Amino acid sequence: EIFGPDRLVFTIKDPGGRAVGFASRNLEYKEDRSNGAKYINQKHTGVKCNIYKKSTRLYGLDCLLKKRKKGKQSVYIFEGYSDVITAAEHGLKNTVGLGGTAFSLDQLFLLKQYNLYDIILCLDGDEAGQNRIESILDTTLAGHKDLRVHIIMIPDGKDPDEFIREQGVEEFKKLRKWTAFEWRLSRFAEDEDEEVICKNMIPLIVNETSYIAQEKMCEVLAKATGISIKAIQSELERLQNIREAEKARERQNITD
Repeated sequence: EIFGPDRLVFTIKDPGGRAVGFASRNLEYKEDRSNGAKYINQKHTGVKCNIYKKSTRLYGLDCLLKKRKKGKQSVYIFEGYSDVITAAEHGLKNTVGLGGTAFSLDQLFLLKQYNLYDIILCLDGDEAGQNRIESILDTTLAGHKDLRVHIIMIPDGKDPDEFIREQGVEEFKKLRKWTAFEWRLSRFAEDEDEEVICKNMIPLIVNETSYIAQEKMCEVLAKATGISIKAIQSELERLQNIREAEKARERQNITD
């Protein structure tokens, strides 16, 4: 199903540039799905030949690593393969594609392995894409003290591929980069329960390495929810201690 005259095939490679899997786009796709799915991804290759599992690969990571500059570098995370290709054609090389809307912990650890801690999350601009960003922030990216996360919202529900082809990469770079904290806080309804807000927001404060910035975030969250800043800071400290204990266990497991 992946290969055919009506299919545009993408080769997924490991960080060293070796082909490990394939995916394809149906060039005759219709919105009613009468002629099949828009994208088809190769299935997991299994235990005996465990070289491809979609949730552990990032499309374009091999190219990013080849062209990366010395020092810290940000990485744009897109949904689609075509988003990465279009960005590269317009000179934006520090991009990777998820090949879907899910962002797993394995993919996050893969970025960390190559010292990529500055993440710019840019999924499709429609409501589904924005809801996925919420989920990724709440489940995958929150609570990692060493991460710097920003969000780009593309106007008019477009995806990066469409926007860059129509507006150019310089206009794309001008789009506002929200911090994960301010973007996530803006997504709550006015009548949302205060404890629910704090439960989702405090792990994002954990990501911040600056204690000064953490204190400012705590003040903003206290003002937004009515919860005392003392309670918020106590919960922040508790989560940080849990994370440090987890890291200590990980280091001990490696040593053992």
